[in-house]
Amino acid sequence: MSQARPKMDVNVNLRSIALPVQHGGWGFWLEPVLVGLLVAPSAAGFWLALAGLGAFLLHQPLRLAAKDTLKGKRYARTIWAWRFVALYGVVTLVSFALALAQAQQSFWAVLLLALPFALVQLWHEFQNEGREMLAELAGAVAFGALAPAIALAGGTALPLALALWAALALRSVPSIIYVRARLRVERGQAVSARPAVTLHLGGVALLAALVAGGLLHWGILLGGV
Repeated sequence: MSQARPKMDVNVNLRSIALPVQHGGWGFWLEPVLVGLLVAPSAAGFWLALAGLGAFLLHQPLRLAAKDTLKGKRYARTIWAWRFVALYGVVTLVSFALALAQAQQSFWAVLLLALPFALVQLWHEFQNEGREMLAELAGAVAFGALAPAIALAGGTALPLALALWAALALRSVPSIIYVRARLRVERGQAVSARPAVTLHLGGVALLAALVAGGLLHWGILLGGV
């Protein structure tokens, strides 16, 4: 007996399928893109930024479609989710191919370094643990690799590109720890301020070392404070 075709519910919330649920996640993509393009603007960098956007948007519909499919379910949202997966996938692949064709030098090294962080974040997502601290930290570090990749595509030297990635990680990791601590405080839970304070001070110290070594401009310290 053939499987019944799913009813196309007109009340399907396309926004919840096509766009990320966490609004703060947009910063994970936007910040490294801006940093990379400001340091080394190029056509290849623009295409890499667009490929990163496609990969960022791909996450939500792929998660929904995969969960439904693995459960053997086929709802109206499942069909729409796969459609958005196809759309975002094409944008990502085409943009990435254009970036490869126009890049002044290879940027594969930083993407390979970022791959383990991306896999950790994806594993937690498919376990419905996307809000776990490790998942958030891994996702921030993984998307931070867009900055050095864009910088390399625009002709920047590898040491500077890696310093940009380090600067973003040293800012995002303490920020995530701080925000999570603040949320616990607002829920009336006991929280120690020591981890957030220690990470912020350590991050500023490491940024200062990168500045002293001539890899970053001193103005980067203003964003790390």
